[in-house]
Amino acid sequence: MNIQEMKAFAAKFLEELTPASVGATVIGLRGELGAGKTTFTQTCAHLLGITENITSPTFVILKKYELSEKVLGGKFSFLIHIDAYRLKGGKELNVIGWQEVIADSKNLVMIEWPEQVSDVMPENTRYIDFKHIDETNRGIVSK
Repeated sequence: MNIQEMKAFAAKFLEELTPASVGATVIGLRGELGAGKTTFTQTCAHLLGITENITSPTFVILKKYELSEKVLGGKFSFLIHIDAYRLKGGKELNVIGWQEVIADSKNLVMIEWPEQVSDVMPENTRYIDFKHIDETNRGIVSK
């Protein structure tokens, strides 16, 4: 999948996204370094109308972006981007308010490296697996 195909995939993904029945809608982004997790989040953020420069929150762990009520029919108020790469379990994520984040049904959460905090991931988490194919192509599987 090249960058144009990634944009199309992200647009379709967001169009078909239905909020979780309870709590936040959590999307786990799995894949090795450079596989496209951050690029996917940046693409989704752009499609959601976020004009800020979206970078991986590797060192700050969590970034929160307000969404317009016009986006996705007002289903979500915030896009929350988390990078759990440096974390060693859910306890470290809980320290920064994870339980509050996932309790709010108006949150759309995209978390990179969810396997690092698998002990606190909600049961209804949707996962997208990314694979680095070459410099311009990525493989993506949504589950």
